[in-house]
Parts: sequence; C-alpha cells; structure tokens
Amino acid sequence: MTFFRRVALTVVAAIGGVSLVPAVALAHEFNAKLSSITAEGTNHVFTAGEAIIKCAKAKFQYSGGIGKFAKISIVPSYETCKVGTQNATVTVEKAKFEFTVSKEIKSNEFSLTSAIVGEAGAKLKVAAMIEEESCEVSFPTQAIAGEASKFVNNVEKTGGEVKTKLEKVEYKTNNKCGTLISKEGKNGKYEGSAAETGLIIE
Repeated sequence: MTFFRRVALTVVAAIGGVSLVPAVALAHEFNAKLSSITAEGTNHVFTAGEAIIKCAKAKFQYSGGIGKFAKISIVPSYETCKVGTQNATVTVEKAKFEFTVSKEIKSNEFSLTSAIVGEAGAKLKVAAMIEEESCEVSFPTQAIAGEASKFVNNVEKTGGEVKTKLEKVEYKTNNKCGTLISKEGKNGKYEGSAAETGLIIE
C-alpha cells in the first residue's frame, strides 16, 4: 500500500507541476495568403542631406511562399518622382526591403525592423538634375536601426498597411549633387505607406 500511495502522489505532483508551467507565447509572424501580393501607396519620400525626393506613386511587390514567416522581402518601385520642381528617377537595382516582425504595439498594430537587402552591388538609386549637374544618390544594402516601421492589419484581417519609416539611412552620391547633398552620409530618411490584400500579421 505504501508503494502504491507513493506512486500516486508522484503522478499527482507531476501533473500539478505541468499545469503550473506557463505556455510559451508564440512569436507574431507574417501570414501570406497569396504567393504574389502588390501593396500600393502615394507620396513616398526619400531624404538625403538637404534634398527631398518625393514620389507620387509607389508599389511594394511580394513574391514569396504562402504561409507564415518571421520576415519577408518586398521589391519596391516608384513613379512620378521629383526633387523640388525637377523630375527624378528612382530605380531599384537588385535590392529589396526586408521587414521582420518585432512586437505588437497595440491590437493589430506591430513594429517592424527594417533592412535594404540584396546581392553585391544592390541599391536604390535616385537620379536627378541638381544645380545643373547629373546627380545620383545611392542607398546601398544595410540594416536599419530601430523599429520605426509599422504594419497594421485591416479590420477584416484580409490584408493590411505597411507604414515604412527608415531613419539614419546610409547613402552615397556621385559627387555631382551640388551643395544640397554631401558625397556620403548616414542621416538619410525614407517614409511612405502602402496598403495591400493577402498579407496580415498574427
């Protein structure tokens, strides 16, 4: 009887111990419901030195797998860009934005860590005439400090909005940008939002 009583107490203690262990919280992840998703937005702005490059239209293209992912990569593209009154062209050369879910700020709103990624030589390049010179500003691959970018699920959780905000971004120029931009710097900025259907965070 003593043996069976000890076994029974051990089993009860083990069950009780398990019930007291808190469940490990699962990290939030991007849930892609489609393999190709386009997010569209307006008024995206690059800043390099004193130059402000505004693009009236922007698209973020996701072409990855279906399912949940800790991080995703998207290819941006831009149209109708200007530096002041001068036309500008923003080209994406083998580069992508990479976003990683960081934490939930409030219900259905999440902070993101950001990076510009790609193979050797990948960059975002802005070309424009500044002070009668053919200025080129390049934003090379780099990790972006902080969690300033955001993702917000829409009400129906059928998609969401990427609110990109990059700060302390490194850039380099071809040294033909007049007095507005130094040859290189680490004080660049980028900001713009784009809404889509097919990707949420959960």
